[in-house]
Amino acid sequence: MSADAGLTFSADWSAMLDALDPAKFSGRVRQESKTLMNRIGRMARRHAIAIIKAGAYQHNAPSTIRSKGSSLPLVDNGDLMASINFSVDSGPMGVSGLILGANKRSEKGHNIALTLHGGTKPGTKPIIPARPFLATAIQTQRFKAEANAAIAATMLKILSGKRAKSRKKFVAGLSKRFGF
Repeated sequence: MSADAGLTFSADWSAMLDALDPAKFSGRVRQESKTLMNRIGRMARRHAIAIIKAGAYQHNAPSTIRSKGSSLPLVDNGDLMASINFSVDSGPMGVSGLILGANKRSEKGHNIALTLHGGTKPGTKPIIPARPFLATAIQTQRFKAEANAAIAATMLKILSGKRAKSRKKFVAGLSKRFGF
């Protein structure tokens, strides 16, 4: 790198190559990736429940309030929040994705959570406005910051075998370990 870019490298590249040795690295990456995705899944679930409890969506219709006894949307007896879960998809090459969902079902097997999240189609009765509690949860700045911090800490752990408590420590750890 040129000095104009503001970075200089004086790393012991053998240490970095050792850290990235495929014989050691791939298993460590698979395990740490799975642990990371489970951690992010728990975060997303926690944030989705917080979104529901905050009651930030359009209030319930008067008829719903009468039958339910509350104007707070998405909260009845806690079944919807209890149904929020996640799964980590794993393949032969490691983690391939995270699925966040809710699966509250009616007595007839209809996915109520899906209807509450996306709302009913125009012209459908009753009219249920979309209240995208899952999508909203993973779009908040707080969730993104927590997920980014978890990713940074995991990257440092993979590369150096040590844990980092913050992004600043992650960058400092890389700089110290690899000289940049």
